[in-house]
Amino acid sequence: MYSYKQLTDPNSINMIKKAHGKFLIPLIVSMGSMVNIILALLFYFATKDMFLKTSYPIYILLALIVLQIILGVTIYGKYINKVVIDLKKSHGEIEINFNEKGLTIKKNETLIEISWEGIKEVRIYDGYIIFVSKNSCVLNRIMTFDGFNVERDVLISDIEKYKEVRWYYNEF
Repeated sequence: MYSYKQLTDPNSINMIKKAHGKFLIPLIVSMGSMVNIILALLFYFATKDMFLKTSYPIYILLALIVLQIILGVTIYGKYINKVVIDLKKSHGEIEINFNEKGLTIKKNETLIEISWEGIKEVRIYDGYIIFVSKNSCVLNRIMTFDGFNVERDVLISDIEKYKEVRWYYNEF
């Protein structure tokens, strides 16, 4: 069982903020692209006869795409601000344990168990580790290695006993 304390210094907060951005921006762009393709097809079929006569539907479609981009940037900014505000609060220490069933997190007398089947992948970067949820393909937990009471290699070898990890060397 390892103890973990989220560090609230600006360097750690900035690292986690960038990690969220690095993971979420491609997700937002891919989802936005799919929505744009669906919007274009629906709009084309709804105004099929009008496309031959006027170019107004194209301008309306472009306006919808621009509004969607503005909405995506706004939601992303609000989410990152929420993450930063949450990180600045003191969370205290949590205990984390890795076993054959999954990982167990004990925080304020609350026990959270996450099975290895529920984790899509474990990503290892130079300064932090990310657990990605299988169901929603979003970040489940981001933890900096500085917050643990053990060395990084000991922690990684313990995780590798139960789940394959992916290494990412491009630190920002």
